[in-house]
Amino acid sequence: MMKKGIKVKILIFLLLISMIPLSVVGYSRYMDTKWLILEREQNKIKEFHKNIEGKIVKFFGGAQKDILFLKELAKEELEFSENEQHSKDHLDILQSAFYHFARVNIQYDKIRLINKEGYEIIRINNEEGVAKIVPREQLQYKGDRYYIQEAYDLEEGEMYVSFLDLNRKNGKIETPANPMIRYVMPIYDHKDDLKGFIMLSLKVKYILKDIERVKDRSKYKNLMIFDENGYYIMHPDKRKEWGGYTNYNTGESFKKDYPQKYKEILSSNSLKIIKTNEDLLSFSPIKILKDMDKKIFVVLYLDKKEYLMPLTKFIKKLILEMFVILVLVIVAGLYISEHLSKPILEIIKAVEEIGKGNFDINFNIQTSDEIACLGYEIKKMSYELKNMYHNMERLVKERTEKLELAHLEMKEMANTDSLTGLYNRHYFNQFIQEEEKRIAAKKGNLTICIIDVDKFKYINDFYGHNIGDEVLKAVAKILKDSAKKTDVVVRYGGDEFLIVLPNSDQKSTNNFIDRLYDKLKEWNQNTDLLNHELSLSIGFEEYNGEGSILDTIKIADERMYENKKQKRQIQ
Repeated sequence: MMKKGIKVKILIFLLLISMIPLSVVGYSRYMDTKWLILEREQNKIKEFHKNIEGKIVKFFGGAQKDILFLKELAKEELEFSENEQHSKDHLDILQSAFYHFARVNIQYDKIRLINKEGYEIIRINNEEGVAKIVPREQLQYKGDRYYIQEAYDLEEGEMYVSFLDLNRKNGKIETPANPMIRYVMPIYDHKDDLKGFIMLSLKVKYILKDIERVKDRSKYKNLMIFDENGYYIMHPDKRKEWGGYTNYNTGESFKKDYPQKYKEILSSNSLKIIKTNEDLLSFSPIKILKDMDKKIFVVLYLDKKEYLMPLTKFIKKLILEMFVILVLVIVAGLYISEHLSKPILEIIKAVEEIGKGNFDINFNIQTSDEIACLGYEIKKMSYELKNMYHNMERLVKERTEKLELAHLEMKEMANTDSLTGLYNRHYFNQFIQEEEKRIAAKKGNLTICIIDVDKFKYINDFYGHNIGDEVLKAVAKILKDSAKKTDVVVRYGGDEFLIVLPNSDQKSTNNFIDRLYDKLKEWNQNTDLLNHELSLSIGFEEYNGEGSILDTIKIADERMYENKKQKRQIQ
């Protein structure tokens, strides 16, 4: 009986003392894994906020640049028309310029030129992407509107930006809701006399749709955006949006739902991420215009269940590992209970060291095979615990580094040509699919230019492939220098290049070709790479949604070869 009692006590004691290192290691691994998951999620949230902020600043900042451009255009025409006494002709010119600007920039609901008395003299309406010139007999008086009243107090170069609200027609809110923000600038002549006002009505729905697309591609569904008064601009529950008194007047607002958080968010100057009961709340203020103190606030709520899912799988694995280890400890305890002397104390001491986190134990038991076997199992257990702990850290680090490196290499290899640094054919195939969708939605056109290096085989054969590579890099630089920022320059294959000119007409295409020939001529004059002048053959064709892009490329290619053939006949 006493022997049996000793066995039970030793077994219980061994189990208790073994649980300490197991718990410490298990808890440490659990906390490390949880911290790693949280850190990654916070980085994803920061990137998400950065993406949203970039889109918002670009959208509203673009309108600021556009109204400055239109203001200078209107100022020049108005001053000239006054001096030459041809006001009607110059208003027609200005009206035409506004019309073409509105066709390209469908984000503007209305473009207005208003005289100093408050009467419209030009108005371009943009209805579902179709620009329309409003006849002069339908132009209205706008001098009593709050945004014009505010503009009377502006000096040269100053701008008034209205608050964000829903557009109204005939005194009623449009259906569906059409959020709008208005930009107004006064126009002064060279004598600092007020001539009138230029005004843009910006459709905010375009940036909201863009943000919705970003949100839908992510797992972040609980996204809220509100203005400085706390009224929702975007909310998962659409019934809560636009609750301000100038809109639906429902009173629904972030300020009403979360009064304490509203004060904290309103006073913040940068992105913050707060953890409450494992849930994550992030918010960031965004200045929509650099020179003005108008802000909107982006708030994201993430439930712990949404980002801690990997931790659940880890816990199941950890429990299984600990169960296996406990089984081993019980088996070892049964053997140890047969011997009540020094070997037991040595083993207990070893287990205590493991409990302190010292896995590098070393002891030598001079006893029967059973005790020696138990000692071996304890050593093996400490080694496995040490390896399991360190391997987890090493594997996480190695896999993270490999994924980041592979991502960068694949992105670089997939999209660019290694010799010239231009986009490659793979990138072009993806890009052109999006362009086809854009054009199919009647949002513009594009022109395809095919450019081929004349006598390139002769250059390779006569000068060598190294010189041929230098010629290709030089042609790539000439094309990049000749293209605009919105143009896409592609090495299409071998000595053949392709340039996409979005939203281009015959004039802009000719301007590009003129710039190209000027750059080519300048290169020929300043280089000693070749003993003859380098020349290029060009063919181009416009695509407006009829037919297919492949047909357009084929026609441009045929015209390029026709251009090459004509030059050979002349020679």
